[in-house]
Amino acid sequence: MNQDKNPLVSIIVITYNSAKFVLETLESAKAQTYQNIELIISDDCSSDNTIEICKEWLKENKDRFVNTELITVGKNTGIPANCNRGVKASKGEWIKLIAGDDLIDETLVSEYLKKISILGDNFILCSNYRIIDESSRKIGAVNLKKTKFFHQLKNSEEQFQMALRISGTIPPLTAFYSREMYDTVGGFDERFKLLEDYPFFLKLNQKGFYAILIEKELASYRKSSTSVTAAGENRIFHPIFLQTFRFQAMYCKNHVSSIEALGFIFNELIHRFFQQKNLNNKKFTKLYWILFRLNPYIVKRFFLGCSNRVYYQNLI
Repeated sequence: MNQDKNPLVSIIVITYNSAKFVLETLESAKAQTYQNIELIISDDCSSDNTIEICKEWLKENKDRFVNTELITVGKNTGIPANCNRGVKASKGEWIKLIAGDDLIDETLVSEYLKKISILGDNFILCSNYRIIDESSRKIGAVNLKKTKFFHQLKNSEEQFQMALRISGTIPPLTAFYSREMYDTVGGFDERFKLLEDYPFFLKLNQKGFYAILIEKELASYRKSSTSVTAAGENRIFHPIFLQTFRFQAMYCKNHVSSIEALGFIFNELIHRFFQQKNLNNKKFTKLYWILFRLNPYIVKRFFLGCSNRVYYQNLI
């Protein structure tokens, strides 16, 4: 990879009905202390005035960036396809995607490039982040150092093995990676319209790219009623979980034991059943948990745990 000390970085803002917050997001990109940046905005057929807001902002601020582009489409295609359009339109050596309601700190790009200059360019970088409300007030924080994924796992294979079983190990909000990495795994999987991050980062781990945590809060995740991950008041699970289990049943099952693979398939069937039969409602929570606990892998772990307790008790 090119070792340019002043590489072009592509900040790609992904929007869909983001009119309420997109100006803050764009201003956070503009405020970066690192200068060699292009800005791509990729919109997924917003029905509000997101596109008009972005057009006006770009007219006034395009000179801040090496290049700017606003991409629009005639129909909604899902998050992975929107991300792919943005990345393919960009030219930067390094890629930073951000949702049109979140914020990045002004030093995020410079902090990441500083780390790359020390460690090399074969790593996925991410950081801790804060949680903000609709008024941009801090209401919480996420410290990833406390997670096993960043605290204990020593190489990409260990991270891959854990990510096969647990989604959401690398936060897309703060993730920073090279175009070479993106090309290596073929971009985002467009079969899962709400699930851009999990398949992508899992495959990067599988290809040998190790994720490193910078222990600073360098971005803000906005918790609002319009965010993709906002759960409905009456739902047992968000549709994103159904897509997660579907991906595990299709892909992850090929890299785990047969009993774990059966567990992935069982999870996907249970969630699909609840979704198709309109049972994804909190009044069916008890039924959901009863069926969920019949997962063959969970049953095996329960009985294995019981047998281990008996074994160790007999040793005392």
